[in-house]
Amino acid sequence: MRKFLLVVLATALVLAAGARAALDLKNFDLAVKPQDDFYRYVNGTWLKNKPIPADQSRWGGFNQLAEENVANLRTICERAAAKTAGGTPVEKMVGDFFASGMDEAAVKTAGAAPLKPVR
Repeated sequence: MRKFLLVVLATALVLAAGARAALDLKNFDLAVKPQDDFYRYVNGTWLKNKPIPADQSRWGGFNQLAEENVANLRTICERAAAKTAGGTPVEKMVGDFFASGMDEAAVKTAGAAPLKPVR
């Protein structure tokens, strides 16, 4: 199980390596002098354009990054699950694992049986 988790994480890292963060000058609020309030100068426009979502108690760049990461990982898993032939063994393993968790009917049918000890 540990090996499988490492393979999934390694695959996600390799696929996500193309995305790079950059300093976005559009987030700067040039109406604020940097010597008066540097935080508002650097983040003012972002703060105005990104209100805290109603279902969150706080919101910031790391929250946004975490949500984007979850969405990207879901996309990777869905693509791997959709491949029926021609994929690598790792893609098949990731796709099968994801599909097994998304099959609600099978999960309900199995109930707690998968949690019973193996004898």
